[in-house]
Amino acid sequence: PFPPTLLDGLEGRDFDACSQCLLALPSLESLAPSSQSSTPPHLLSSQQGFLLRWLYDLKGVLVGGVKDASVETEHACPGDFVIELNHGNEPTFDAAAAAYGTVRAYHGSSLENFHCIMRCGLKSFSGTKRMNTGDVYGEGVYLSSDFRLARSFASRGKVWPASGLGTYITCVACCTIALHPKIKRQKETAKMAAGVGMPLNAIPHTYYVVPDPRYVRVESLLVIPDGPAPHASKRDPGAAATGSARRARAAETGD
Repeated sequence: PFPPTLLDGLEGRDFDACSQCLLALPSLESLAPSSQSSTPPHLLSSQQGFLLRWLYDLKGVLVGGVKDASVETEHACPGDFVIELNHGNEPTFDAAAAAYGTVRAYHGSSLENFHCIMRCGLKSFSGTKRMNTGDVYGEGVYLSSDFRLARSFASRGKVWPASGLGTYITCVACCTIALHPKIKRQKETAKMAAGVGMPLNAIPHTYYVVPDPRYVRVESLLVIPDGPAPHASKRDPGAAATGSARRARAAETGD
């Protein structure tokens, strides 16, 4: 998906204009009027307004509440949070879930993929040039029963300069799988290190390979802020380093 107002005259995608528009966005706090401040809310350009409206239009998926990430996994750290997603009717998923049951699983991806994931759901790119991590267990969408393993496949990305979250964030999709018989399960023990020079830890988990994306639903996004905050008064500048250290210790000890 690409914002239609940022297509050039030949229907090509004007990535430079899109990038400049994003970089110039103010903080979201500055857009809302406040009874505690005499400063008027920040005014957006027409292009920024169109871009924000397009970003918020998720084609039938509604953003629900925001919760502390500890409700999703014991491996979350302070400052991590979950954005809930509310879906409309999905007859294929609902029928398979009722007939075969469900299981919770996680999917890690690059940050730049997550707007498309929120808007269109997870897609299988096995056997195509867009495949990133192979398909050793067959074609389909790959998910893990263990959050830590999914997190290892998630690449962080930069947020816009005025964001209150810091400089970088990482996202992991928290999903429900309808256990249709076509779905493959592969148990294995992954070897992961908490950091450079740290010992490997054994993490038993189950891979789920979903050949038909209609059998997986992205229920929420777990967001991991990581990096120095642009405004020290709004976020402890040592929080990112502390959070990274906690994640390293958690991975090292298995907590």
